[in-house]
Amino acid sequence: MISASLFIAVGEATRTTTTTTTKTSISTSTVTETCGTITLNSTEVSSTNCQLGVTVSLGIEDTAISAGSNETFQLSVHNDLDSNSSLAQESAVLPPHISINISNSISSLRDGTDILPLYPQCGQTAWIAVYNEFGLPVQLNDATPTVVICGQTSTGLPPIQFTPYQTLTQDISIGGYWHSSNATAPWEDATFAQFVPVQYTVIALDQWTLPIMLNFTVA
Repeated sequence: MISASLFIAVGEATRTTTTTTTKTSISTSTVTETCGTITLNSTEVSSTNCQLGVTVSLGIEDTAISAGSNETFQLSVHNDLDSNSSLAQESAVLPPHISINISNSISSLRDGTDILPLYPQCGQTAWIAVYNEFGLPVQLNDATPTVVICGQTSTGLPPIQFTPYQTLTQDISIGGYWHSSNATAPWEDATFAQFVPVQYTVIALDQWTLPIMLNFTVA
């Protein structure tokens, strides 16, 4: 059940010009646990919640790409425990309507069009958002938001289950973003454009750890 619902492949609504490759995998392995956020190098960063025993990692394929090319991001969620783990979902709205721009100030994500994988989906735990040189999130899909019932009870959403040392990973390849003049419904009449030559920041958001970010440049 986890492999089917944790990461949802980007659907036809985003069109292949936005996301050309989506690859999901599951593995079990141990990791060296360091509490908080750790930048491994310019292409890898992770954040660990030691209390819950979960690590979220973000990777990029290249720190610099040429205009017209795709950047590939790898998003992973790892159970650091040697036992089964049951992680509570923090909010009925996934993800929370917050994001962090390159100056670490608060801005908002519009109805899920600024994130991938698509929002909302039952059982998702992590998403990515891409920010431009002005610290504003770019629109990553043109999918119409839908209301999803996730088996919520009077006590909230059902927890997400992990097996010992389980890792769930998805590769997301993105070549650009969408433009729309409709601020209230940006998925309508949206047109696609390739990344322009500037520096971008990709941020990984999840429900249990601090947001993590990496930079890449389009030349």
